[in-house]
Amino acid sequence: MDLRLVSLTLGTLLILVTSGPQPSVGQKVYTNTWAVHITGGEQEANRIARKHGFVNHGKVFGDFYHFRHRRVVKRSLSDHRGTHIRLHTEPQVMWAEQQVVKRRKKRDIYYEPTDPKFAQQWYLYNEDHRDLNVKDAWKQGFTGQGVVVSILDDGIEKKHPDLIQNYDPDASYDVNDGDPDPQPRYTQLNDNRHGTRCAGEVAAVANNGMCGVGVAYNSKIGGVRMLDGEVTDVVEAQSLSLNPQHIDIYSASWGPEDDGKTVDGPAKLAKEAFLRGVMEVTTDLRQKCTDSHTGTSASAPLAAGIIALALEANKNLTWRDMQHLVVRTSNPAHLTTNDWKTNGVGRRVSHSYGYGLLDAGAIVALAKNWTNVGPQRKCVLSLVSEPRNIGSHLVINKSVDACAGTDNFVSSLEHAQAQLTLSYNRRGSLAIFLISPQGTRSTLLAPRPHDYSSEGFSDWAFMTTHSWDEDPRGEWTLEIENVAGTSDYGTLTQFTLVLYGTASSLSGPSAADSSSCKTYDLNQICTVCNPGFYLHNKGCVRDCPAGFTAGTRSIFLPNNEVTSVLRPACQSCDPICLTCSGTSPQSCLSCPPHSHLDAVSGTCLHQNHIQRESPDGGLFQTQGGGSSVKLHPKLASRLPATVAVLSCAFIVAMFVAVFGFLQMHTRKQNKLLSAEAGPGSGLLVGFGFNRTAVAYKGIPSVWREDEGNSESENEEFEIRNERIGFIKTQSAL
Repeated sequence: MDLRLVSLTLGTLLILVTSGPQPSVGQKVYTNTWAVHITGGEQEANRIARKHGFVNHGKVFGDFYHFRHRRVVKRSLSDHRGTHIRLHTEPQVMWAEQQVVKRRKKRDIYYEPTDPKFAQQWYLYNEDHRDLNVKDAWKQGFTGQGVVVSILDDGIEKKHPDLIQNYDPDASYDVNDGDPDPQPRYTQLNDNRHGTRCAGEVAAVANNGMCGVGVAYNSKIGGVRMLDGEVTDVVEAQSLSLNPQHIDIYSASWGPEDDGKTVDGPAKLAKEAFLRGVMEVTTDLRQKCTDSHTGTSASAPLAAGIIALALEANKNLTWRDMQHLVVRTSNPAHLTTNDWKTNGVGRRVSHSYGYGLLDAGAIVALAKNWTNVGPQRKCVLSLVSEPRNIGSHLVINKSVDACAGTDNFVSSLEHAQAQLTLSYNRRGSLAIFLISPQGTRSTLLAPRPHDYSSEGFSDWAFMTTHSWDEDPRGEWTLEIENVAGTSDYGTLTQFTLVLYGTASSLSGPSAADSSSCKTYDLNQICTVCNPGFYLHNKGCVRDCPAGFTAGTRSIFLPNNEVTSVLRPACQSCDPICLTCSGTSPQSCLSCPPHSHLDAVSGTCLHQNHIQRESPDGGLFQTQGGGSSVKLHPKLASRLPATVAVLSCAFIVAMFVAVFGFLQMHTRKQNKLLSAEAGPGSGLLVGFGFNRTAVAYKGIPSVWREDEGNSESENEEFEIRNERIGFIKTQSAL
């Protein structure tokens, strides 16, 4: 019996020890590490760490330090508030935060049957041009020479035969174990192969008879081991800020849980690291090859490789220059989806594919002679600061001047952000849209059927790039819609529009230049463009700007005023169209303000004055016969106040009626109670309408005026009076 009891006890203890505290979904798990901002240098940081029982693990960057407490448990479901408060007593501590474990997933890796003879790196070059056009970039002489890429993941196998020649130890580190060796931890299931595969996509060596070839096969490759352990804000920030003077490109194929309900993003230090920084056959673990590395995991390193080619072509490119190159050269052809649209400057854009497939050949060709974009400007506009009921559909229209007349004026847009604070009882039911002044509709948030959270969003920034190069001046529209069709409810309390861009339009595919001209006439005016470009404004453009469409134009040959030939050129749209697919009035793709596109005829129809009225500008009343008559503007403007006054009067009347009914009912009940209790056992309480008798047991004869009472009786009478006064006060309340 004793042996069985001991076994049961040990088994129970083993279960408790191995299970540990299990967090519920969404519950924070606190670690024994802190991120601390300390002024005064590293010596002062060491002093504060020793004083409060910490070990200083060094700088994250700048004056931010990574502390670990020796007497705090490694994982806990509650924060260690006492230690946190004691840290803040130090004058040199500007900020401190106990680190929370973040759930980070390696981006999609899924397997599907493929023909290995066909699928071997078809994405680099394909006869039907459904590829990244990498071979064209190689033909131009760019292979990533002199560019350094680091893969932030679960480590890379630095001695892999297809990587060892390009491995760069200065672009590598093990954040999980705190040493310079990023070698992955081997397991039976090869769980930590993700980083090695991504590295192979970028920089697998060419012509060595092993596996395949990387996009930038002469670039240097490093790895940061940071996903094979607890991921905190400090871990992300250390990874993103590793050796920034040496590393050109950081590739991270991971992020928050992709479960359709998680809302997460970079915390304070990771954001700071981003700010400081901005300024498919591949290798496999255990020195093998793989042909099953696909999904979004494969996309990021492929893009990193193409960016490496562009950086070799032009070392002066910034992160914003790179985005401009991507927007201008991406190819939307061959990509099938039902959400392609044309934005305000005539570019095709999709929520599924962005501006299209990356084109390595076109990017390096444009990068070679690219002039850096001007300084980025940031225009912040507070559009809603008072609570607005969302209901089933909320629409907010606001006209902005994009900070005109200030140093932050933006006339050519890059990124647009809608910073929202809202509450909603079921967040997943919401869809949020932002519409630019030129009519480009961006989906900021799609419905999330698995998101049942009632937390809403707190100062959350939703960003879109679909209005790139548009003029942001004009009316912006925010739409918040409940797509579930239920009686959900919530409130929008803040809407701030943040516009990023430049003060003037940049020279790009929609601006004429001479670098793509093939033939000039005697007056040095371009007459023939290189393939893929169109004549426009005495130069050549890759894409015709808004108001123009790709077509042909008759051009006289040099020294020949008789013979003409047709050349690709931009032709003007019909005046009623903003953008078009042809020159006729029936070829409109989008319309100017105060017009709408008729889907059947393809024509822009002008809206009359009544249709353009603001929703608050007046109301319509339906009369007999179905006709609608608009109310007088003064009457319409007074109507909300009238409705409010009448509503208040109705509420007051209802309150008086209910209160009167309760008074009558209470008086009848108290008469019965008084009759049952007998004389001298009741208390009269005044409510303003009449005096109501309320019976209290245990206070006999408090209203009788007995004469000739003894001293003790008088004291008792005074005590009773005090009790009665207290009861009367409470009853009145």
